[in-house]
Amino acid sequence: MTYIGVDLHKEQFTVCYRVTEGNETIREFDNGEEGISDFKQTLSCLDMVAVEAVGRARYFVKQIAPLVRKVVLVTPWKYAILTTSIKKTDANDARVLALGLEKDILPVARLRTEAAHQVRALLNARELLVAHRVRLMNVMESIVANYGIKIPKLKLRYRNWRESVDVNQFAFGEYHAWLTLNDQMEAANSQIVNLERQIVDSSKQFESYGVLASVPGFGPITVAHLLRTIDRIADFNNPKALCSFLGIVPRTRQSAGHNLPSRKAGRYKSGAITRAGDSKTRSALIMAVNRVLVHNQSLRNFYDRVKGRRGYRKARTAAARKLLTFLFFALKKGKPIEAFEKIDFSKPHSAI
Repeated sequence: MTYIGVDLHKEQFTVCYRVTEGNETIREFDNGEEGISDFKQTLSCLDMVAVEAVGRARYFVKQIAPLVRKVVLVTPWKYAILTTSIKKTDANDARVLALGLEKDILPVARLRTEAAHQVRALLNARELLVAHRVRLMNVMESIVANYGIKIPKLKLRYRNWRESVDVNQFAFGEYHAWLTLNDQMEAANSQIVNLERQIVDSSKQFESYGVLASVPGFGPITVAHLLRTIDRIADFNNPKALCSFLGIVPRTRQSAGHNLPSRKAGRYKSGAITRAGDSKTRSALIMAVNRVLVHNQSLRNFYDRVKGRRGYRKARTAAARKLLTFLFFALKKGKPIEAFEKIDFSKPHSAI
């Protein structure tokens, strides 16, 4: 069996074939159809391959996975020997990946299913369009403000509010700028609606869609974010693993059984979450808590207790973690949630 480390780049990739200590071979291939085909000829069904989880890794892994025993995606920024090496070359990076694969010390990344990958693409496109729409509203607000017209910025999303503006009073430049921005706003609104429709249709491909969609207060975008991030609930052995994956657990710094001070505060401070997971999904979940609270008194009571001690921000995050713990058991069961208002969140494992 050969341990193979691949340092992948846009134009070429470097490969280290490691059989035993001191028995290594370094080769370089062009990152194209011919180069990948040549690399495939060197593989056997007993080999294990480690590849950095970069943007072009998905296609590469799909090409070689059927030919080898195992392919491991590596999170590079979690592998210090790879990112902080004083002799960082392509050959050394490939060698470090092969060595880490042999010693089984690599920080493994998850390869999304095709369904999760497609939902992620749709969500990213929607996010870009929403950001574009916000910029359009900012510029349009500044134009009307120059003529003493007071319209709330968010109202400029809507056609009837924009049509209420008398554009004939605008100067030449602002007049034509407004017409162009108005067309752009119409196009952005239409494209966002179309993307959201596609997001819902793509989300329904997941077996767990019915579970998340049955949570009162979860909109289609929140559901889509959770689906594409969690993907396969079977990858998580317990709710703590799921909460850690989303970065919604408290950060811990201990040594010799003692809590260490925070690097920023200079003293031990509990409660700050790790933020290790996907930030967009974590934000979507935390913001959804505001809507979910009104549908369950048990979760609302928990939120109020934490809010009284630590403020509403930490209370909202704590309630999101409590909700995610419940969702773990719901997703494991795989059935839509019934009577959500009667669920006791002090015992989420027995509520399903």
